[in-house]
Amino acid sequence: GEPTGAVYATAEDSWARTLAPRMAAAGADLDKIFFIQVDGLNGGLSIPGDLQALVEKMKTTGSRLLVLDPLGAHLGSTLDTHRDAAVRQALAPLAGYMDELGAACMGVVHWSKAPTTVALDRVNGSRAFTAAARAMLAVGDDPKDPTSKLLILAKSNLGCLDVPALRYRTEG
Repeated sequence: GEPTGAVYATAEDSWARTLAPRMAAAGADLDKIFFIQVDGLNGGLSIPGDLQALVEKMKTTGSRLLVLDPLGAHLGSTLDTHRDAAVRQALAPLAGYMDELGAACMGVVHWSKAPTTVALDRVNGSRAFTAAARAMLAVGDDPKDPTSKLLILAKSNLGCLDVPALRYRTEG
């Protein structure tokens, strides 16, 4: 397909010192990646309150991918991320706008310390985060090689789950 833009909102990493250098090293076209600024704050996006500004940013840049890193940092501060209904009510309008734009949204969610091997139960907050997602990728340590990570498709409502894991290493 045709290359498209991506809007990236982060609350944890520096665009200039961390994200842009990593993306450039991976061969990304940095002219197509737009770091979102809302209310004058780098990465200061709040869902659902700033959805209109987000949609306008995606329209003006021609972006078809939104990355919220981490997702929880971009949800309204009054949202109880442990309540299923509250999470779904915040994510539903976002999903609607992504559909309207013909775009996809990827939310980065950190693992909890829960004692389970079920990936869908390991995300921080409500199970609604994984239930509302149409697909979920999971990254973890490779038990056969301590220098590698595995990327797996942990959930897919849109296709089969019978796909191989990908093994990778991060190099300096």
